[in-house]
Amino acid sequence: MKDFKRSKLKPIKSKDFIDSLMSEHGITRREAKWQLNRLKEDEIWVNDQYQVNISRGANVPNNNFGVDMIHLSIKRLDKKPIHDWRHMQAIKDSLVGQEHEGFELYPAASRLVDAANQFHLFVFADPEHRLPIGWATRAVVDTPPENSGVTQRPLDKEEVDEDHAQAMMAADGVVDIDMILKAQAIMDGADVPDTDRIVQLIDPDTGELLSSDVSPERIREVIQKFVDEEAAHD
Repeated sequence: MKDFKRSKLKPIKSKDFIDSLMSEHGITRREAKWQLNRLKEDEIWVNDQYQVNISRGANVPNNNFGVDMIHLSIKRLDKKPIHDWRHMQAIKDSLVGQEHEGFELYPAASRLVDAANQFHLFVFADPEHRLPIGWATRAVVDTPPENSGVTQRPLDKEEVDEDHAQAMMAADGVVDIDMILKAQAIMDGADVPDTDRIVQLIDPDTGELLSSDVSPERIREVIQKFVDEEAAHD
C-alpha cells in the first residue's frame, strides 16, 4: 500500500446528487442537501488501493461523545469489500496519527447502514484520549513461535514503513524528528511506559552506540542526516 496523496472531489451536479440520495435512501431534500454540503467540506485522500474521505467537527455524523472526533470513510478503488485490519490501522496511522485512538462501529439493527462497500472509522481528535475498554499494553507479533498454534501472516515491512513515514511528516511536509523518535521507541520498547522508552542507534561517523537518554541531540543529528541523504537520493 503506497502513501496517500491529497485529492479533490469530482464535480457534482447538485440537483442530480440530491435527487439520487432522496430516491435511493428515502431521505428528505433538507437531509440530502446537508449530506451534499458535508461532502464538499471533506478532505479526500487517495493511494493505489483506497480513497478516504475525512470529516471533522460538526460534519462528523451524530457525534454525542462530547469531544472532537474525526470520521474516516474508507473504500477500495475497485469497490470490493475490505476487511484487512492492518490496512485500516495503517490508514488511521497515516491520515490521523499513530497515537490517535479510533474505532469501527457495529451498530444496533435499528440504525444499521449497509448500502455499499464503504467502511467507517471514528477517531478521537485528541491523541491522549482513550476508549475505556481494550488491552492496556502493546503486543504485536510478526512471526509466532513454532508449535504455538497461533496463525499470523508476516508483517509487510515496506508497507508499514511507508505508512509510518507518512505519519511522521508534518502538515507542511517537513520531517518531524520527535515523531520518528517516538515511533522508533514504540517499536523497540512497546511494553514500557512512554517516559522510559529509549531509542538506540549506531553513530555512522564513530561506530559508537548512541542512546536517547544520554545523547538526545546527537540522536537527532544522526536521524536528520539520514533524512537529508534520503531526500537527496529522491
